[in-house]
Amino acid sequence: KGMVTLTSSELLALPDGPVAATFHRWDEYGNSDTQTSDKLFTVAVHQRPTLTLDTAFGDNKIDAADVNSWHLIQGSSSHLQPGSLVELTLGDQHYSASVKADGGWALTILAGQLAPLDDGEYQMTVSGKDSAGNLASASQTVQVASHTESANPLEGQTVDQLLETVSLTQQAETAHVAQASSAAAAPQESHLFSDIPYTLADHLLQHPAAHPLV
Repeated sequence: KGMVTLTSSELLALPDGPVAATFHRWDEYGNSDTQTSDKLFTVAVHQRPTLTLDTAFGDNKIDAADVNSWHLIQGSSSHLQPGSLVELTLGDQHYSASVKADGGWALTILAGQLAPLDDGEYQMTVSGKDSAGNLASASQTVQVASHTESANPLEGQTVDQLLETVSLTQQAETAHVAQASSAAAAPQESHLFSDIPYTLADHLLQHPAAHPLV
């Protein structure tokens, strides 16, 4: 039996990757042998993995309109093997994605999946590990206001678009008033029907002659 001790500085001096070692042993009679290990252990301290998380939902805020839409959540990574799994959490919701060849990752949140989240602040966190177990993570604060705010149809419009909207609204109101005035001025026709026979006597009673008959 034997033991080899390495200091922290000696370990840090080793490059990332598998470490090979060769062992020699001998007894009191001079007999010896040699054993080699191609991968005694792996160093993974110099190129630790990293993750990034792009701004979610456009402004890190979830409103009523966002709940009813699908969203692409994405980011990038370094020193994570393609195919490595990354996990994203938002409140009690969990999503996952795989790292692509270029280091990017992306996942889709479907319409309606955000509805169970109560209003308030949440940490959206993405995390992953490399083959050596080194952890990488990134997070952002997301504000949920889907139950107290409704979508504003004018939000995001330019000044010209707002002026056009006001102009179209005024034109519609003017046309409605003009139509109502025309309808009020038009004579009302009567279309009354009866199953009771209508006689000449009835006509004379309802429409008396202007002058007595001679």
